[in-house]
Amino acid sequence: MKKLIYISGIVSANLMLLGSIFKVMHWPGANVLLTLAIFIFSFLFLPSALVSDYKSQEEQRYKWLHIVTFLVFFIVFIGALFKIMHWPGAGMFLVIGIPLPFILFLPVYLYQTRKDKKNTSLNFMGIMFGLIFLAVFSVLLSLNVSKSILDTISINIFNNKQLCLSLNDENSSISNDISQKSDELFNYIENIKNEILVASDNKNMNNDSCKIIYNSDDTEISYLILYRKNGIGELSALKTKIADYKNKVLACDKIDDMQRKLVNSLFDVDDNTRNYTETWEQRQFPSNHLIITLDALTRIQTNVRLVENVLND
Repeated sequence: MKKLIYISGIVSANLMLLGSIFKVMHWPGANVLLTLAIFIFSFLFLPSALVSDYKSQEEQRYKWLHIVTFLVFFIVFIGALFKIMHWPGAGMFLVIGIPLPFILFLPVYLYQTRKDKKNTSLNFMGIMFGLIFLAVFSVLLSLNVSKSILDTISINIFNNKQLCLSLNDENSSISNDISQKSDELFNYIENIKNEILVASDNKNMNNDSCKIIYNSDDTEISYLILYRKNGIGELSALKTKIADYKNKVLACDKIDDMQRKLVNSLFDVDDNTRNYTETWEQRQFPSNHLIITLDALTRIQTNVRLVENVLND
């Protein structure tokens, strides 16, 4: 029994450490490592350690405390696994698991050990710190964007892509300066998206399978390309190109007042125009999540095709 406890404990701890590092760095295999770690901890280490501790007592006491300890830790860690893997029911696990250590484990622990003279205040403080850490850990998991939201944004990206293609087909027979500038800006944004997708091990957005975006909650790749590439980032250059495109469209002789308002609204990159409290980058890219970045870039492309279509009516 002790051999199983030692082996499962060491293996689960090391797998948890490696899985956490892989998850933070967005390396492949992180989910497999974390799943194995939590599985070994919950189904091997935890029950065997509690059973061994209970049987090793001279006077076997605290039976219900051991049972409750297993249930609480099992539910919390399985809930963490469901949240990490974006499996259905993760939210319910966290709703139950976050308060469970305080409303079930703590009262049972205090009741079972109330007559134990060896139970010092130091032990109680250790228990409290452990429970608080467990609760904070669970809450931090729940702060991540849920998979349902990420999947919805993926569908929006696909739909916006189809709209862009549709608008482009309508203007395929038109060849003028505005159309040329629109194509240049559109293709520039497309290159940024493709660079982000390639860096995050995804397929080209031109493929219909773009509705499935892998590592959609990745924030590191988008941040590096948009803000840190070549010391400046693609977003700075994109903002300049959008401003140039806007000025080119507004300088067109055929544009009327309604069209001018539309262009100013869709391509408002001047942060001082309306006394914004946020920059253009913060308004357009509220998060560095991969899927949200792609959605923002695709939305700008849709606006480009929309303006092109309106001006060529």
